Amino acid sequence: MTPDPSADDLRRRPDEGVFGPLSGVESSAMQRLTAEPVIEQLPYWESTPDDLSGAIVEVKRAIRSAIESSGRSVEDAFAAIEDRISQRVDEVNSLKAAGHHVWPEIDFEDIAMGTLAIAEHQQVKARGCL
Repeated sequence: MTPDPSADDLRRRPDEGVFGPLSGVESSAMQRLTAEPVIEQLPYWESTPDDLSGAIVEVKRAIRSAIESSGRSVEDAFAAIEDRISQRVDEVNSLKAAGHHVWPEIDFEDIAMGTLAIAEHQQVKARGCL
């Protein structure tokens, strides 16, 4: 059995977001909001709970509480996520318009030989799939 990750394991570097390095807007927003919020574990069930509706309500309350303890409202969090997604859509559209591949194309030989460039690795982290 794998031990549960600690709160320290769940934190990213301050300059790194879900999709890689933070933009200036995201970075400044994170600086305002990173007053070390308490990371509470969300409710978890090994199997489907008997009261599924009640479980959903419990998880939603826990998520709302976690968001609010970070110093922002649910609406703020939603707006930040919406903005991040919009930025990624713009990036994809720009790549397509310039005739570039949206999904990184990497030769297995580069991976096997350890010659994968840092930029290629970052592209996989940002938009890649396996």
